[in-house]
Amino acid sequence: MDDPKIMEVMNRAPEIMEKTAYIMEAGDWIVNKLTNKNVRSNCGLGFKAFWEEETGFHYDLFDKIDPKLSKVIQDKVSAPVVNIGEAVGKLDDKMAQKLGLSKETMVSPFIIDAHASLLGIGSEKDKEMTMVMGTSTCHLMLNEKQHQVPGISGSVKGAIIPELFAYEAGQSAVGDLFEYVAKQAPKSYVDEAEIEI
Repeated sequence: MDDPKIMEVMNRAPEIMEKTAYIMEAGDWIVNKLTNKNVRSNCGLGFKAFWEEETGFHYDLFDKIDPKLSKVIQDKVSAPVVNIGEAVGKLDDKMAQKLGLSKETMVSPFIIDAHASLLGIGSEKDKEMTMVMGTSTCHLMLNEKQHQVPGISGSVKGAIIPELFAYEAGQSAVGDLFEYVAKQAPKSYVDEAEIEI
């Protein structure tokens, strides 16, 4: 769960935040269910929670935003971090039996869906940009060095390929915006378009 969502729960539903033991991305939750290990993916933390391998979380920034945020991150988000390309561990015995898989099956940390696309299409080279379109459009690029690039979502070391910095920028509402615009079209336009298809 990224920091703005954490703040929303803190401010709108403090009673829920009070009762919450752990806060994690859905991918980390799935890994937890598969392995019975409470870990976090460097990809998820780096792009969604202001975490860096060298410095960890940016508590100084969280304190400036809201001192309660630092405490929530420390108490409910912080956990051992597993990097992309490493193994979290083997399937939990009960989960292996439930899924009909070997107990020796290794589980990796989760990777953000758009970032996994680079691996799927073979775009694993330094300085090659890939645009991944879905609900949003992510512009992703890998580089051997970290540079400060104003206006992007960020860069995280090893978030896609170990030792390379992954850079992300994009437009948040692409697929959703297309859907919204399509729903605004008069019915006659939609009917005509369906005939042509």
